[in-house]
Amino acid sequence: MKQYEARSTSCNGHSTPVCAPDSRMLHRLIFNKMYAYQQDAFFPAATLEFCTEPGRHYHVPLTWSGFGYSTYRGS
Repeated sequence: MKQYEARSTSCNGHSTPVCAPDSRMLHRLIFNKMYAYQQDAFFPAATLEFCTEPGRHYHVPLTWSGFGYSTYRGS
């Protein structure tokens, strides 16, 4: 898998939008909690993989606590 961009989130957990692909594409987001919060965690990172379609908008929220995380396709 080719890495296109690596970016960090702002203090409120958002990043700048990623450009829409011209074709169907597999994305992998890696959230590194130990880097972001500089503390130990049961889940130090969360990896999310999802496919996108051209021209569609995707919002991928992540809710994270000390002992678990949850995600879904947002609006």
